[in-house]
Amino acid sequence: MLNNFHDWFNSAKRGAKFTYHTGDLAFDRYVPLAKTPTPEKRELNMLADMAYELYLQNEILLIQQRQEKNIYKYMAVKR
Repeated sequence: MLNNFHDWFNSAKRGAKFTYHTGDLAFDRYVPLAKTPTPEKRELNMLADMAYELYLQNEILLIQQRQEKNIYKYMAVKR
């Protein structure tokens, strides 16, 4: 997914959307201190961090759309 996001960002035109996660991002990223993150959680954390960094650089907008209780679609929109 991280490579897909990177490829999308490099080729997307203004206004293009990319869904980078569906679920509860804060909960899904959480790893108890005593545990080692799974490869999936590491990738999700890297993806969310990359999206946030691009948002801070004013390259994308971050939006979320509620799908059902505690389930959201997290999207990036190219600026």
